[in-house]
Amino acid sequence: MKKILFAAIFLLVSSSALFFFSGDNRPSAAGECVLPTVTEPSVLGWVTEDFDGDDAPFKQIRNEVDAAFTANKNKARLLASYKSAAQKEPTDAQSQFRWAYMAYLTSDHWRRNVEPGTIFCGVFEAMGQPTNPRSFEYARLRFIIARLDSRWGGHRKIENMSERLLQKADKNDFDLKYFVLNTFAGRGGIKDAAPAKRALKFALQLQKEFPERTEIHYTLGGIYGSLFVIEKKAAWADISMRYSREYLAFPPIHEGRRKGASRRIKSIKRLRNHFKENGKLKL
Repeated sequence: MKKILFAAIFLLVSSSALFFFSGDNRPSAAGECVLPTVTEPSVLGWVTEDFDGDDAPFKQIRNEVDAAFTANKNKARLLASYKSAAQKEPTDAQSQFRWAYMAYLTSDHWRRNVEPGTIFCGVFEAMGQPTNPRSFEYARLRFIIARLDSRWGGHRKIENMSERLLQKADKNDFDLKYFVLNTFAGRGGIKDAAPAKRALKFALQLQKEFPERTEIHYTLGGIYGSLFVIEKKAAWADISMRYSREYLAFPPIHEGRRKGASRRIKSIKRLRNHFKENGKLKL
C-alpha cells in the first residue's frame, strides 16, 4: 500500500518538470556559499509592481552575454567575472542582471540549484538589492531565478506573477513560457483536476508553437500522470506513458529527466494495476 501511495504522490509532484532537476552544479570547489538572511517582504515585494521601466538596457545585456557565452569556452571564469563585478556594485541593477543571466545560461536551465556553493547561490537575493527598475526584462529573469530556487520557487506570490508575465511575453520566448507552464503544472492536488487541465491546455498550445522542444513531452507526461491519479482514467495513464517514452527516445536527454521519465512509467504501471484490481480503473 505504501508503494501505491508513493506512486500517486510521485505522479502528482512530477507534473512540474522542475521537480526532478535537483543536484549539485558547482562551478568550482572553492568554499561554501553562505546565503544572506532575508525576509519575505524584502525579496517578494516586487512581484506586484508594474512593468513600466526601461527594457532596452537589459535586452542589450542579454544579447551581450549570449554572445560572450557562445564565444567563451571557460564559462566558469566568465561567470566569476560577472559575479565579482556585481558584488562590487550591489545596488547596480544592470550588474546584478548580467550576473543572474550568466548564471542561468551556465546552469542547464531547468535544474534547481540552491545548495551551498551552487551556481545560483545568492543570485535571487542579489537581484533584490538595487531599486527595482520595474523592467519586464528584469522581472522575467527574477521570476525564472526564483522558480529555480527551491526556497521561493513554489511561493504563491511567485506563482501568481506568472500570469502577468505571460501577458507580456514575446511569442518566441520559450524559456519564460516553459517556466510558466511548470508553474501551472505544479498546482492542484489529489482531488481537483482543473489546474492540471489548464496546464494541459497550455502545454498542448506550446507543443504547437515549439514542436522542436522535447521538454514539453516530459511535462505532458507528468500532467497526464496527474490527471490519471485524480480521475483514474486508463486513457490518461496510456497517454502519460506514451509521452514519457517519446521523451526518452529524444536526444539529448537530461539525466535527471531521463530518470524521472523512467520512474514515472513504472509508477503509472503500478498504479494502473492497483486501480484495476480494486475496480476503480475507468476505461
